[in-house]
Amino acid sequence: MEAVAPVIARDRYDAFAAILVADQGFPATYGAWLDHSASEHERHIALGKRVVAVEVRPEEFADYCRRCCVEASMLTLTAFTVFKRLSRGLQTNL
Repeated sequence: MEAVAPVIARDRYDAFAAILVADQGFPATYGAWLDHSASEHERHIALGKRVVAVEVRPEEFADYCRRCCVEASMLTLTAFTVFKRLSRGLQTNL
């Protein structure tokens, strides 16, 4: 089984923080984001899942939210990460 993990580059963190300003679950600092990501990674590994890191960019996430008419949140960030992973996999298999 596979789990996806959104990867946010340090230089893009502030842009994500601006997009996710309404979601109090979004970590307040980049260091806190890294801690959150590491904790999630460990949790998935403990469940026997293979973790696939997917780099996400703020502009593509914001576009996804607009196209889907959804608010930006940690939940939609996860949904977008899964969508991006599946889209990449489909392109690879064509």
